[in-house]
Amino acid sequence: MTPPTVHLNGTGRQELVGQIADIAEALESAIATMRAGWPHGRDYYPQGAAALEAAQAVYLARAQVLDAMRDEFMTEALAIYLEVTP
Repeated sequence: MTPPTVHLNGTGRQELVGQIADIAEALESAIATMRAGWPHGRDYYPQGAAALEAAQAVYLARAQVLDAMRDEFMTEALAIYLEVTP
């Protein structure tokens, strides 16, 4: 995504960075919550080992999406923070 341009008629740099940092923080919280709910063998053993492995693979893929989103938002916030105002 193209980061917004900080200028006199727009939202201030600090507010823009703060908004994006809040999003990244919420994603980090979601990632932590996911870690706590990692699929455990006791919940899958009646279905066989393959079911646990499949559930963990899906969980990992979801966590990677959240990780990537968090990283993208942090990169955007940094770009706005470091932007040289025209």
